[in-house]
Amino acid sequence: MNAFIYTIPLAIKLRHHPAFLLYTLIVIMAIFKSYPTYADVGFYLALLPCWSFATSYMRNTFIVTNMYIWCAILSPIFYHLWIYSGSANANFYFALSLVSLVAQIFFISDLIFAYLRRDFDLYHPSPEENKVENDKDSSEQTELKYSPKQTVDNVILQ
Repeated sequence: MNAFIYTIPLAIKLRHHPAFLLYTLIVIMAIFKSYPTYADVGFYLALLPCWSFATSYMRNTFIVTNMYIWCAILSPIFYHLWIYSGSANANFYFALSLVSLVAQIFFISDLIFAYLRRDFDLYHPSPEENKVENDKDSSEQTELKYSPKQTVDNVILQ
């Protein structure tokens, strides 16, 4: 139920980017599954190179990457301690799944920020960029570095 609450606001905000909206909803569905798996994370991380242009705008990559690495390292260790050794209980494994979910939430919120920030920068260049471009040739009209026709959404939809 919680995952469907996010659909309408995201659809309104990302109405010009349907492929990124689909990707965002895939990640949100993976977050809110009752039994999260590494396959869900692997699926949407495999699709991440489609939006590699937005990764330079991401701010929390170090934290998210370390959280994913620690979850990948500690998960089999906690499983072994819980099932085979009997020296741990299910709470260790449950805590690790919570850390994994927090990493996924940090990841998708950071990626949405990066995507929207890049979109804003494309259509609202900084004054320094305008000054440099205007100094080069004042008679030429300044153009965007990336046209909307080059985005992933438009390539996928064609």
